[in-house]
Amino acid sequence: MWTDFLDWPSSYLILMASGGFLCLFFLTRSSRVFSSLVHASVLFLIAFVVFHVSSMFENGIILKPVVFQFVVFTLFLMWLIHATAGSAPPAPQLAPSPMNIPVFVFYSVCVLCAAWTPRRFWYGALEWSVKQAAVVLFFFLAFNFVNTRKRWDQAIKTLLGVMGLSSFYGVLQLQGYDFIEWEGARGCATFGNKDIFASFLTYTAPVALMMAVGSTGLVRPALYGILAVLGLYNIWVGETRGAWVGLMVFLPAWFYFECRWGRLNRRLGGLKKAMLIGLLAGTLGISLALAFMSQHRLDTLKSIFQTQLGTNLVRVHMWWSAARMVWDSPLLGQGMGTSHLTFPYFRVDNYQRAGLSHNTDFVHSEELQILCEQGILGFSAWMSMLVIFLYMVCRKLGTIREQSDRYLFFGLGASFIAGIVHDSLNINLRYTTSMVVFWFQMAIITRYMTGFEEPKERKQALKEARKITAKFGAPKEIVALSLGLAGVSLLAYGQIRILRGNRIPSKNETSTMAAAHKRALKILKCNPYDHEVYYNVAHYCFLEGRYREALQFQDRLLQIAPNYAQIHPAISDTRKKLFEETKSPGLLHQSFLDMEYAAILNNSADGQLPVVQFCTAYLNDTSRGRYHNQFLMWQVLDDSMRNYYRYWNGFWTQFDIYAHVRALLHQTLWEENLKSHDESITNYWLYRINVNRKIGPSREEVRYTSKMAARFAEADPLIPQHAVGMIVDTMRQNTDLLYLISILEHLNVGLRRGQAPPEMVQQVRTKLMQRAGDPALDRFLVAYALGVASDKLSDPESASAFFQFAAPAKASYRIIREGRYSRRRAHGDS
Repeated sequence: MWTDFLDWPSSYLILMASGGFLCLFFLTRSSRVFSSLVHASVLFLIAFVVFHVSSMFENGIILKPVVFQFVVFTLFLMWLIHATAGSAPPAPQLAPSPMNIPVFVFYSVCVLCAAWTPRRFWYGALEWSVKQAAVVLFFFLAFNFVNTRKRWDQAIKTLLGVMGLSSFYGVLQLQGYDFIEWEGARGCATFGNKDIFASFLTYTAPVALMMAVGSTGLVRPALYGILAVLGLYNIWVGETRGAWVGLMVFLPAWFYFECRWGRLNRRLGGLKKAMLIGLLAGTLGISLALAFMSQHRLDTLKSIFQTQLGTNLVRVHMWWSAARMVWDSPLLGQGMGTSHLTFPYFRVDNYQRAGLSHNTDFVHSEELQILCEQGILGFSAWMSMLVIFLYMVCRKLGTIREQSDRYLFFGLGASFIAGIVHDSLNINLRYTTSMVVFWFQMAIITRYMTGFEEPKERKQALKEARKITAKFGAPKEIVALSLGLAGVSLLAYGQIRILRGNRIPSKNETSTMAAAHKRALKILKCNPYDHEVYYNVAHYCFLEGRYREALQFQDRLLQIAPNYAQIHPAISDTRKKLFEETKSPGLLHQSFLDMEYAAILNNSADGQLPVVQFCTAYLNDTSRGRYHNQFLMWQVLDDSMRNYYRYWNGFWTQFDIYAHVRALLHQTLWEENLKSHDESITNYWLYRINVNRKIGPSREEVRYTSKMAARFAEADPLIPQHAVGMIVDTMRQNTDLLYLISILEHLNVGLRRGQAPPEMVQQVRTKLMQRAGDPALDRFLVAYALGVASDKLSDPESASAFFQFAAPAKASYRIIREGRYSRRRAHGDS
């Protein structure tokens, strides 16, 4: 395996890195060579962060940030040495730009917020300070060394070229061709995540589209058009709604650009006339697109504008939790790199209902991420930088005379805005690819606004520089080179430790528990702030019966991640085992407190049920366990069920509402969560239905409550009786009718005590017959519901007639599917 070199002594690797740095330093004594090297490195990094993925590491994209940071810092150190040591010929100096100060101020605020970070989180703050430093330095490198029009055009072509290749590979994956072995789900192109892939395409595909529209001739528009179609097609089939929203912002901007400065204005001869005709054409185009759009895509489009289903609901709760973090520390925030460790403490109480996980790395909005980590100060610096940049773009756009340049510059600026909109709904700028493209695009736009170096002046400067003989040995240069070597050595040492800790283990390293434990300890030597590894090591010790050692690692985890969701129940289990060994009451009391804290912090059944069992088994106080936690248990079960319904309903829209697969999923869910028929839970649902009948709840609440009540149809007939009456009075959609059928199928009708009265079922059948012509309800489904009601009323002739009418969809209906329909029809014929 090629990563075996990481097992070499660190001193060897550091010496190799230092030697490579020295060689590059002496090879780039000429400013022309150094400038060419930096320009080539910038283009290489763009291609590398897009294409690279490795199966040699647990994190397949870890080499992207490692290589990017190492190359950028190495080039910057070399540039700094050449510029400050007074070497001959003189190295390129920092070019003046109106964006220099805003970018520098933004990073200075980042450093200030990192210094404000609590000491236990300093590793995360340092990590993100380095990442921000790398992209800021990359901005200055790209701006200063993509300094001629030829280099600038090469940068644009490189960006669009890698976009086209990655988009083409994404199309191949859709057709089943993939040359990368993915451990989990198939990745989107080489990104491994469709959101990051869509973010990259949002920044680049509109640029290709504008170059196709603005170019002249046949070859160039066709070539750029193909690239644009490939990129936009991947955005379309990927169904990343944030990218769709970004394009919704791009299209109106394009419309205004055409009416104000584009070909539409020139051909129609006026802004007002162009806007009127363009508005009519745009309205017609949107109407045709919506008319011919598939139902699946239309549902995806509609899902953007709601906050009740799918990941939209998750984001709302994440943003509300982020607002709590801002309110707690508004000026400087919680500290850079701390959101994934502090988020659980500020998480909303009913996070299970929304589908949030126990540990969330980011808050799914770049602006809110900056606001909660860096406070109002950091957010103001970020927004000021963007506002200044976009203001300059708008001013420059009206001054460009050449048509192709105007379209290209608009494409760069408008796609940049579309990308920001997409990232405001996601966390793509937390990852290397989107982060690099964001700052690279800002750099090349700034270079175009600032102006390029004139070829004649550049040639004359290079000619004069060649006349100067480069001599090495000046004291200033030796000191600068020594400091640069020290910086490269430190950088190499840090990156080596990161790669060692993330390398894929061999089979003999994970074949046994002891081997896995030994490997985890090796990882901790490389990264002593990896809270997941601390948790795993403590778990290994717990399984091996070394409870005191497990408690030591758990305490160390608490020092760096005090709100880590799974640690408190683990500590409780460890102290309970120690209590069983030592019989110390203090350990039992601490174990109970940890379990209660985990139940409150996590708000999940995994935490609540052990508290009740703990009280019953160890404290000999069943009343405390039952009454103190009963309501919380109800709420947790309710959250879990509602989470399933709301969250997954957003992903299963491709299934018809009558599909047998979906019915089985719901049935399995009921059996797994409510199979015990606990009396307290039954009483809760009965109480909830009675309250709903009195206060007149929303239709969504009616549907949800009646679905839950259907599970108790055989255990307690009072619940479905109330639910049937409630859902019949508020039935508006086929899903409501499905819930009613589910209850009727399990209903036990009769005159005995505990059975549902026939009069109630007769009323249901009457109301269903009155709704038979309702266009909002499926006629086959209404017929099947009438057949079920007739079957429960022992009316085989009516049931047979209704079931025969519903026969075209017999695979979806339980009674017909089980063959009872044919037997009852035969009985009726006799």
